[in-house]
Formats: sequence, C-alpha cells, structure tokens
Amino acid sequence: MSRSKIHTEIINDLDWALRSVRQTSRFSINALEDHEYDGWYSRLLSSLATAANGDSVQFGYGHMDEDSWTAQVVVFTEHRVIVATVVDITDEDVTSVAKVARRSAIASYAVRASEPVDRKGSSADAWPGMIELTVWYDGLPNPLTVEGNSHDWAKPEGESDLWKLYESLVKDLDKRTFV
Repeated sequence: MSRSKIHTEIINDLDWALRSVRQTSRFSINALEDHEYDGWYSRLLSSLATAANGDSVQFGYGHMDEDSWTAQVVVFTEHRVIVATVVDITDEDVTSVAKVARRSAIASYAVRASEPVDRKGSSADAWPGMIELTVWYDGLPNPLTVEGNSHDWAKPEGESDLWKLYESLVKDLDKRTFV
C-alpha cells in the first residue's frame, strides 16, 4: 500500500477518533470551517499522522480551552501515545508539535468512576458511568488525562472506546517491567 494511502487512512482515523468523542464539544466545532479542516486542525492532523507512523489509532481525545483558544490532544495507537498542543488556534501561522512515547513506557494510572456500585446487587448496566483516566508515562513531562462514558449503547458489546482503552492500559501496566 502506498504511503499516501496509508497516511490518508490514518488521518481519517485520527479525525474520527478526535471529533467523534463529543460531537458538540468546542473542539469538534472549531476543527471544521465551512465543511473543511480549519488551518490549525489540518496542521495538527499532519503532526499526529506523522507521529503515528503507520500505527492504527485506538483512541483519541481532544480538548479546547476557550479562554486561551488552546487545543490539547492525546492519541493512543497500537504502540505509541502521542500528545500535541496547539496554542492560539486563531493564529494563522500556528504550528503543532507532537510528542511521542512508547505505550510500554507506562509508569502508572489513576481512575475515577462517577457511579457508585449498586448496593442492591442488581446488574447495574451503567456502572461505572463516566470515567476519568490519568496516565503517567516515562518520557512525557506531564500526566495525560482523558474522560468519557464507559458505555456506548450504540455498540453491540456496550463498551465505549474509552473503556477499551482503559482495559488495554491495564494490560500495558501489567506487562511493564520496572528495574
């Protein structure tokens, strides 16, 4: 398969992962202008696709700070975790730099669930509800935080992409050998 075709597929996967998490979020709204990628978003996707280097995208999370017009992105691929920040998306000459770490460089994680366990012992399909994951990686200066629903009722198995990411992070940490 040609490099162009591979990168086109990765760019489409990245776009889907970043904008489908919260279709009504400011991040999603600001990424498009007149049904085309806005300049900052196009540059961001270019940096992310280059950093992914052919790896399949497993999860993407984008957040927009409306006070500073700063976009922050975390992408998990099969072998990498990629972090990028775009400062002041209103600047025509904005640049995006993606920092990459190996998924195997996971040091620890923290998880917060929004729903208590069901005290009556029923199946409680919505548990654990909204989850927030904070993950620390060797080689990245700051922890990464992503949040969202643990369930996706539109999927037959009911698990959201975030829940699948959580399960893969548990496996990543289990495989990690600390010296």
